[in-house]
Amino acid sequence: MTHTVHTAAAPAAAIAADVASISRIDAVALILRSLAEITGMRYSAVARVTETSWTACAALDQLGFGVGPGDELAIDLTLCKEVREQRRLIVFNQASTHPLYRDHPVPRHYGFESYVAVPIVRASGEFFGTLCAIDPEPSTVENPQIVRTLELYAQLISAQLDLQERLQSSELTRTVLGDRLGRSETALLDEKATGRLRDQFIAVLGHDLRSPLQSVMLGTYVLGRMALPPAATPVLQNLTRGGARMKELIDNILDFARGQLGGGIPLSLQTEPQLASLIGQWVADIGASHRRAVALHTDLTTAVYCDANRLSQLLTNLLTNALQHGAPDAPVRVDAVMAGGEFVLSVENGGEPIPPEKQQNLFQPFSRTPGGAASPGLGLGLYIAAEIAKAHGGMISVASTAEKTRFEVRLPQP
Repeated sequence: MTHTVHTAAAPAAAIAADVASISRIDAVALILRSLAEITGMRYSAVARVTETSWTACAALDQLGFGVGPGDELAIDLTLCKEVREQRRLIVFNQASTHPLYRDHPVPRHYGFESYVAVPIVRASGEFFGTLCAIDPEPSTVENPQIVRTLELYAQLISAQLDLQERLQSSELTRTVLGDRLGRSETALLDEKATGRLRDQFIAVLGHDLRSPLQSVMLGTYVLGRMALPPAATPVLQNLTRGGARMKELIDNILDFARGQLGGGIPLSLQTEPQLASLIGQWVADIGASHRRAVALHTDLTTAVYCDANRLSQLLTNLLTNALQHGAPDAPVRVDAVMAGGEFVLSVENGGEPIPPEKQQNLFQPFSRTPGGAASPGLGLGLYIAAEIAKAHGGMISVASTAEKTRFEVRLPQP
C-alpha cells in the first residue's frame, strides 16, 4: 500500500482542537478495536474531514500504514471526500471486483481491497468527519448488522463531541459569571450530561446490537435441529461459535461502558446450591469451543452466595485467556473450593511466565497478551473479570512462574 503522509507541523487551530477533542474520548480506542475485531480490517481511524483536508484524529494501525493522529492525506485521494459531499457511507468488500470501485483511482493508489467510511455528523448538522477502515485483503464488511453497528459507533462519537462542547460551555459560563452558578450546580449539570451519555451508550449496546445477534443465534439453533447436508455442518459450527464470540464481545463492551461511565456492574445475588454442577457445564462448554481438554476440581459442600451468571462470565474470560495464551500442549486446570469462609475460583495454565512489570497492568482495560503479540479480542476480558470480583466484594490476583500461571478469585461469603 502506497500513500503520501503530510505531517502538519503547525495545523490549523480548529483542526488541532478537533484532534485533541477526539483524543479525550476514551471510548474511541474501544470503538477502533471493536471495528477491527468485527470486520477483520487492519487499519481504522477517526478522521476530521473538511472541504480541503483529511486529518487522522485517532488510529489503530495493524498494517504499518503509517498514518497516525495529526497526519494528513490529500483530500482528493480519499473516498472520505465523497462521503462528506454525499453525506452517506461508502462500504465494499473487494474493490477489484466492485462495479463502481474496480477502476476508481483511490483504491488503486493505496492498494486496498476492503473499505468502509461512516459519516460522523454533529447534532447541529455539521459534518465532522468519518469512522473509516481499510485493508489490502477482501473483507466481509457489506453486512447490514456490521454497517448498523458502525453507524451506531459514529453516532456515539458525535454524542461525545457534543457532550464535551456542552461541558466546556458550562465551564466558560461559570468562569464568566464569577462562579455565580456555583460549583455544585455545575457538577450536577456535568453529572446529568454524563448520565445521558452513559444511558445512550448502554441502550445502544443492550438493544440495537444484541437484538440482531439474538436473531442470528436463534437461527443457528433452529438450523442445528434440522437435517443438513454434511458440508453445511462446519459452516453452522463456525456461525455458532462466531455468535457466541460476538455475544461475549458485546457483554464486555457493555460492562466496560458501565464501569467507565459510572453505572457499575450490576449483580443479582442469591444463594446458589448447585454452583459445582454449573461450573462443570461452563468448563465443558468452553473447552469444547476451543477443542481443548480442561481439568476440573470442585469441592463445594455448601451453597455459594453469588451472581451465577456473572461468575459464568468471569470464568469464561479467565479460561478463554488461559486457553488462548497458555502453551497449547500444557494442561489447563480449574479449581473451585470453599476456604476460610471464602469461595475460591482459580484457573491455571502452563507456558511463558508473565513478567512482574506486566502483571501490574493485566487488569486494566485494553491490556494485551504478555508478550505484546497480536491476539483476538478487545483486551477487556481480565478487566471485566476483576470488576465482577470487585462487585462481589472480592478480589482477583495473578501469580506466574516458569511452571505455571495462576489466576485466583476470592469472594467472601456471608
